[in-house]
Amino acid sequence: MQAQPLNVLEYQWQVIINPNALSEKCLAYWVYVEKQLGKLGIPYRHHIADESTFGIKKVEELCKKGEKHFIVVGGDGTINEVINGIFISGVNPEEIYVSVFPLGTGNDWTRSHRYPPSYTETIKEFTHARFIKHDVGLVQCVKDNQIIDKRYFVNIAGFGFDAAVIEEVNKNKSKLFTKTVYILNLLKVLLKYVPTKTAVTLDNETINAEMFTLAVGICQYNGNGMRQVPSANPVDGIFDVVFIRKLSPFKVIRNVSKLYNGTHIKALKEVSLSQSKTVEITSSPYCKGEVEGELLPQADYRISILPQAINMMSMMEE
Repeated sequence: MQAQPLNVLEYQWQVIINPNALSEKCLAYWVYVEKQLGKLGIPYRHHIADESTFGIKKVEELCKKGEKHFIVVGGDGTINEVINGIFISGVNPEEIYVSVFPLGTGNDWTRSHRYPPSYTETIKEFTHARFIKHDVGLVQCVKDNQIIDKRYFVNIAGFGFDAAVIEEVNKNKSKLFTKTVYILNLLKVLLKYVPTKTAVTLDNETINAEMFTLAVGICQYNGNGMRQVPSANPVDGIFDVVFIRKLSPFKVIRNVSKLYNGTHIKALKEVSLSQSKTVEITSSPYCKGEVEGELLPQADYRISILPQAINMMSMMEE
C-alpha cells in the first residue's frame, strides 16, 4: 500500500458536517474543529448536512463546480453520502481527495485505516496527511431485470441478518448509541430472524444455502467494531466476501466475541471466506441489504468493484 503525501495548506477544503452524527452531538464538537482548522491555517468552507441526503446533493453540486478536496465531519453514514455525491457527479473521482474527522458512533471505516481514537488527534495528523488510492464498491438493486437503485461504498455492504439489525437500530435510535446498544438490537432481531434461501454468485463459485448473513468487504469493520471481514484490503482491487450459513441463535450469542476479534472465520464451520471482483445475490423472498448503515431497497443485488478509484486519507502502515 503506497500512501502519497499532500500539502493540505495549498487547497481549499469543503467540510461536510452531519449534525445528527454522534447522537446529535456532532455540531457541538464542530466548534472545536473549526477553531483548530483556523489555528492550523487550513483554507476551508463548511456545509451543514441537516437534511436527509443533503450530503449527497451538496457534494455532487460542489464537484460539478470543480471542488476536489473534502473533509467529512461525522461517521460512516456521512462518509457514504460524500462518496455517493462524488460518484454521482460524474467528475473523475481519481482527482478527488477525502479525509475524515471521525465524529460518528461506530467510526468503523476509520478503524481499518488506523485513525487515532480521538478526532482531536486526527485533526493534528491532517497537517501531514497521506492519501491512498482506495477501492470503491457499487451495489445495484435489481427487480425484474431493471436497476431500481444503486449505492457506492468504501467499507462493507451487508445482507441478511446484518441489514435486519441496521433496520432495527435505525428504528430505535438512541441518544447513547454504543456497542452495548448495538448488541441489544442484535439480540432482539436474532430471536425472530429467519435465514433466507440465497444464491450468491462469485467470480469462481456459486454458493446456494440458507444465508444467515453476508458481508462484502473493502475494509474490515462494521457494526460498531465488529471485525467481520478481517483480511479485507482497501487497495487490492478485490472484495473479501464472508458468507455465514444458517446457525442457531444460541450459537450466535456464544460467538459474538469472535465477530469482534475476527476469529469467526476459522472458528465456525458455517463461515466461509472468498474473494471476488463481482458478487450477485438472488433470493426469494428478497433479502435486506445495507451499505455503511444506509438501508437499500429489498431486491436482488449486483455488486462490482472500482479498483483504486478515489484518494482517501489513511494511516495504515505501508
